[in-house]
Amino acid sequence: MPTLSTNPTVSVIVPARNAAQTLPGALASIQRQTYPNITQVIVAAADRASAEAAGNSHVVMNHVGDTAAGLNLALQEATGSVIVRCDA
Repeated sequence: MPTLSTNPTVSVIVPARNAAQTLPGALASIQRQTYPNITQVIVAAADRASAEAAGNSHVVMNHVGDTAAGLNLALQEATGSVIVRCDA
């Protein structure tokens, strides 16, 4: 089994569909974490408003629209050794 470094990078994947109102709060919550090595991948399900609400975060457009396809896209884009999911 591979071992993790002392502070592995954690990629937080956030599927977002019609989440323009809730996504900023979810992202703020992630950014308030005290762990130093966090990246975010936002998957917007063919929803420009959610993509715009993501601000400067890494956004991937999910043109299929369903959550499973979006999570697969996010996993391809994630760079962390540890992957976690956060709903918007």
